[in-house]
Parts: sequence; C-alpha cells; structure tokens
Amino acid sequence: MAIKALKILQADQQVPYFINWVARNDNVEDFPNLVNLAKEAGVKGIVILESKPDADYVLQAVISKENFLKLAQYLKQHKQSELPIAVEPCFSPLRAYINNYYLWNRNTGVNKGCGAGRNSMAVDVDGNLIPCRHLLYPERYDTIEDYWWNSTVLDKLRRYEENKGEPCRSCYLTQNCLSCRAVADKVGKNLFSGNNYCPVGEIKK
Repeated sequence: MAIKALKILQADQQVPYFINWVARNDNVEDFPNLVNLAKEAGVKGIVILESKPDADYVLQAVISKENFLKLAQYLKQHKQSELPIAVEPCFSPLRAYINNYYLWNRNTGVNKGCGAGRNSMAVDVDGNLIPCRHLLYPERYDTIEDYWWNSTVLDKLRRYEENKGEPCRSCYLTQNCLSCRAVADKVGKNLFSGNNYCPVGEIKK
C-alpha cells in the first residue's frame, strides 16, 4: 500500500512528500534499498524515527550495537544533496552519535532530544492535553498556555537532565542526548530512567 501511495503522489506532483522510517534491528540492512526507492519515487526526504514500545509496553526488534553503527556510518557517508535524511529529535542517541566530533558535538539546543513538555505537546482524540502522542498523561486546562506553564507532568519532564538515571547519566554523550521519555515511562516505568536499550554505552569514543 505504501508503494501504491508513493506512485499516486509521484504522478500527482502537487505536494512534497516524505517517508517516515522506524529504525529496527530487523530492517537496518534494508535501509539503503529504501533510500534508492525514495529517490526513484521522487520523495523529498526521509525522517528516521526511533522505535517505540508496542501496546504491551514492549520494545520489539531493539537495534543492536552492530546495526546502530552500520546505520550511523551510512548516514555519515550519505550525500544530503541527493536526498535529505533527517533523524527525529526523539532518536537522540543516534543524533548525538553521528554529530559527535573530536572536540565538539553538533547535537545541541532545544532539538537535541525528546521534546515532550520542552518544546512540544499534543492533544489526544478526546481533547485532553498530553506531553506527546506517546506519553499518555491526559490533563485538562482552560488554555494551552495554562497547561504549558502549570502542568506538573510537564514540569517533571523538564527536570529530566538533573534527575537522569543510568546508564544515560554516565554516558560520554550525556550532555548531548535526551533519550525518549516514552520508552522510559512505558518500559522503565519511570520518567527519569535511563535508556537501557541504547547501544551507545557499548561503543568506544
């Protein structure tokens, strides 16, 4: 169905279209083929997303160190002029790793990692205000501004860096990485927990 949709968009030529791709251990090998398909289909860019827990709060096909490095190396060598490929801020470990250089790291600022309650929020189907579409802490406020400044959930999310759990706290990329809080909440049962599925800690500087 996705291929059919791409063909329709390519034939229509009325709007720019992109591909969202979730990085999993069982599809990293196929990523170069996806890039070639995107070029052939006239796609304007690819956005790489981090895998999120399923309905049972389980992370499926967690990316291995070997496949993480393989994907990172591909992205470092890829020519953005041929096809833009972006890594979503939520996939902070990959962004921090590929942007790490000898004396500095380009993964900084408000978009360096999980933006839930920091630079974004969401509204669920019932009109409740939530930190992001993967963090289901519904709250009701008279205005979005009131929610933004007074939500205790958002306040807690903004305190993650000072309460960061292991292994993230001791990671050499800790200053440039804010891992997904939905993974922490659903798998670690703690908004402040570190990402125990992240392969970066196994990788030497």
